Amino acid sequence: MPKEWRDILAGHTIWVLLLLLSALVGYSYTQAVSLYGEASKSAQQLPEVARSLSPLDGVFVPTFGALYLANTFLFPFIAIRTIASEKQTGSLKLLLQLPCSLSTVVAAKLFVLLAVWLIAAVPCLSAVALWSLSGGHVGRVEVAHLFVGHLLYAAVVVGIALLAAALAESSATAAILTLAATLGSWVLDFAAAGEGGLLKSLSNFSLTTLLRGFEEGVFSSTAALGR
Repeated sequence: MPKEWRDILAGHTIWVLLLLLSALVGYSYTQAVSLYGEASKSAQQLPEVARSLSPLDGVFVPTFGALYLANTFLFPFIAIRTIASEKQTGSLKLLLQLPCSLSTVVAAKLFVLLAVWLIAAVPCLSAVALWSLSGGHVGRVEVAHLFVGHLLYAAVVVGIALLAAALAESSATAAILTLAATLGSWVLDFAAAGEGGLLKSLSNFSLTTLLRGFEEGVFSSTAALGR
């Protein structure tokens, strides 16, 4: 476990991730609050607009959108580095010769990656706390569903990244394979827009569609399938 922490902290990727994510969350939060405030002014005169306003949709989902971008474009590189660097130096073979099973090694890497992700999620949680301290309403169950949705999305991306790193010869190839899988969800959603049949059915299982169910603040089998 200490070795995994040293390897991750020694790289520049995690610090770039935290720096960019903090800036993205800050920008997303300020813009979301500004737009939500403008919409609230209109709601004072239009009751039907007021009924459609929700801090979840207007503030929290856009703020956590920064975390979504980090999960898609930055976090996979941290996961890939945990295996790719050891493969290139040959230390992974030496590690597997120690009196510990492969499952133990993988579990240690996953635990450290989970801890890193929780640290990366702190700016988003800080934005939620800031909104609450400023007098805004926070639906704890809805925010919890949103948080869990992004956590599960990150877990799937990490799984894809680790598999790609284990199969690919280089970290660059693993990164391309991971991005192809995640961006493939975007392409599938775009291609299925306004379509029906098999393509529409397949789009219900894309990562973005599954995450969208959690962004609605309600977890159910139908919401998870984007229906």
